[in-house]
Amino acid sequence: MLQLKQDLAFWYFGGLGAVSWTQLKFLGPGLVLGLLLTLLLAPQLNLAYLTDDNAQSLGKSLPLLRGLALICAVILSGISVALVGTITFVGLMIPHMARWLVGANYRNSMPLTLILGATLTVGADLIARLVNPPHETPFGIIISLIGVPCFIYLARKEPMKA
Repeated sequence: MLQLKQDLAFWYFGGLGAVSWTQLKFLGPGLVLGLLLTLLLAPQLNLAYLTDDNAQSLGKSLPLLRGLALICAVILSGISVALVGTITFVGLMIPHMARWLVGANYRNSMPLTLILGATLTVGADLIARLVNPPHETPFGIIISLIGVPCFIYLARKEPMKA
């Protein structure tokens, strides 16, 4: 029972230490497929700024595009949560950082989001391993320490609309 509690706590805060090659072998193809589909859809996602009628006049189906993007998001988030647990704030901070760096064009911001998200995750895991050796601090704690100030900044930057 104690091990189950420790495993649940570790999964809740996230960590890369428990990921095995067997898990990667099993979930890797879905991860690669989701990433490829996301990168292929990225240029077309700019159409989401249009209305359905405007997109249809261009010969594009916005509901289909939204559905495919949703499927990619569900696949990628499901696999990442299954592998490393919940990693709060990465999905909130990184897309905003990427848009700030390269603009709102998904053709540029989507690949940068993938790279920055992976970099933050690996960097936070490295810091978490160095904080209390030989024990591993869950890297979700490190990400939260970075994410809370970013979240406060984003919340204060955007004016609330009633």
